[in-house]
Amino acid sequence: MQNAVRSLVRTGQDVYVVSGPLYEWFFAALPDADEVHNIPSGYFKVIVTEINDLVEASAFIMQQNASRKDDYCTTQVTIDEVEARTGLDIMPILPKDTEAFVESTLGNLAFKLGCS
Repeated sequence: MQNAVRSLVRTGQDVYVVSGPLYEWFFAALPDADEVHNIPSGYFKVIVTEINDLVEASAFIMQQNASRKDDYCTTQVTIDEVEARTGLDIMPILPKDTEAFVESTLGNLAFKLGCS
């Protein structure tokens, strides 16, 4: 996915990425850690572009045990799902009608990220 985002950036358009951890269940403890900690059970990534007021976005949720060889395209979710699972408002300044459409649509940027 990182390579796909880098390729999108090379097209010259602005690309915004919001990424972070998910703590939905206990995943594991680090061996020999000397302080209390939580390992995320997974993470999310939301990629957004805007050209002439057209906002395109795709969101992905990956589990902590995902491999580099896994097909990130199969982890697509709506931004609404990311927001529900994280408690975040990913695009709070969009007009409400645009926000509702973009956040509820699955992967309208996915093709540009190499997904079919």
